[in-house]
Amino acid sequence: MEISRTNSSVMKFTQGMYSNCYVSTYSKSVEIDFSESDSDGVDQKFELHMPIDKARSLAKELAHDLESYDQEQAARAEEKARQLAEETEA
Repeated sequence: MEISRTNSSVMKFTQGMYSNCYVSTYSKSVEIDFSESDSDGVDQKFELHMPIDKARSLAKELAHDLESYDQEQAARAEEKARQLAEETEA
């Protein structure tokens, strides 16, 4: 039998979220901050610190995923418009 341990934190932000990034020359790391007030009015702040190469990798992946999402949404809108046009012609 193998035993493993996992810690997981899930953060779901709304449009009221504030974010900030800082690249440190001194520590050669990137700091990403997220903050928002929760429904009880309590401020929540989360800081991520990572090496610059990991931050670059994350930025590339995020940019790629957002581009794919935008392309998918555009294809769906195009398909919906095509179906609507077909329905109005019939």
